[in-house]
Amino acid sequence: MEVETVIQKLKKEFDENINSHIFLVETNDIEKSISDIKNLLKEILSHGDEIIKNQIVNETYLELIILRSEGKTIKTDRVFELQSRIKTKPVLSNFIAYIIAPAEDLNDSASNKLLKTIEEPNPNIIGFLVTKNADLLLPTIKSRCENITLLYDQSENCIELNAETEETIKSIIRAIEEKDHLALHKAKTSNKNLKENAHVVENLIKDYYNMACNLKTKEKLDQNLVDFIKKNNDYKTLIRKTKYINGLLNKLSKNMNIDLMLEKMFFDMKEVKKNDDSSRS
Repeated sequence: MEVETVIQKLKKEFDENINSHIFLVETNDIEKSISDIKNLLKEILSHGDEIIKNQIVNETYLELIILRSEGKTIKTDRVFELQSRIKTKPVLSNFIAYIIAPAEDLNDSASNKLLKTIEEPNPNIIGFLVTKNADLLLPTIKSRCENITLLYDQSENCIELNAETEETIKSIIRAIEEKDHLALHKAKTSNKNLKENAHVVENLIKDYYNMACNLKTKEKLDQNLVDFIKKNNDYKTLIRKTKYINGLLNKLSKNMNIDLMLEKMFFDMKEVKKNDDSSRS
């Protein structure tokens, strides 16, 4: 279903007062989804008032709360702030609205705190959890949401990788898992096409970890490499690594230096593994 059709369907539900109060928005573009949700809220909350419409677009409207990830996570204190703000009744409109994006960046404590809010719905509150990977959210949160999908054309990002670049990606993943910095440097510098294909390289690394976690299937991926990733991590570590990669790539611009991204991934993934080893000892 096209994005415009989905938004119009939601608007009709609100017009007819048959709307849900919490939505799980799966998307391939977080910022475009936030923009479309704000356009929907302009119609629902403004009653035609142009000042309110502008405030919603500029994110200065007092009865719209947007929680974005800071660093790698959305922390519990941010959810506490949200809860305190939605305890009161709306004054300016029929609803107080909130958007959390990307929702998969909620840490465990924040997720559980949010769950309590969702379990006790307030008819004057509407929430949107925007995510690129709903499988990284608590199942109990997902089960309480109305699911909608906003998919945008990203054909300009679809680059067919040649065999050399695909092998480079496999070498990079093996270097990360084996904590071999020399192998990582060799893989990066041996392929001249890496920078040109940076965006696709980033997302293919993400796909490998998602597949290893059984969060998605992709026939193109090398099953031997997926099995290698699984062998190097218990499930808890694999989930943490997958969350980290999803969170990192959600924050990257297409112009991000691929060398810096891979270096950051290499050292941060070592810390994920080290922290999990320490917790078991």
